[in-house]
Amino acid sequence: MLKKLCHPSEIEQELKHLKEVFLANGYPEQTINSNIKSKRNSTRNNSTNAQDETIKYLVIPYIKEISEKIEHVCRSLNIKTVFTSTPTLKKHLMKVKTPREKSKIKGVVYEIPCMDCSMVYVGETGRTLDKRLKEHQNAVKRHSVTITSACRVFEFY
Repeated sequence: MLKKLCHPSEIEQELKHLKEVFLANGYPEQTINSNIKSKRNSTRNNSTNAQDETIKYLVIPYIKEISEKIEHVCRSLNIKTVFTSTPTLKKHLMKVKTPREKSKIKGVVYEIPCMDCSMVYVGETGRTLDKRLKEHQNAVKRHSVTITSACRVFEFY
């Protein structure tokens, strides 16, 4: 399906540009024209069908025997019925995934508050927070950066 990525008033100009690009890249003109024509026709058909038929959904919990009757009525009204399960005791008590420590998560944004003033250094890393904070600490220990407070970070970066 051809998706409209530009304003309708600019479609003809954009199609002309695309045709020129395809011709410049060696595509046969007949193939280009037939593809543009078929995509236009399918777009017109889809847009009129989409306006006529809007799919409506009803999401309800599943209850034996009652849900089937509701689904039958909804189907006659062109409403798609989706059933959800009711929460079980197991779902309330168990977590599928054990949460990771925040310091072990990769790709985080972090902040280091200044001990002397209200300024804050904000950093972002693709590594774990533990690794990045150790890098900050090592830089201070090596004296490659003489940071005694977060506000002085701005002097070195």
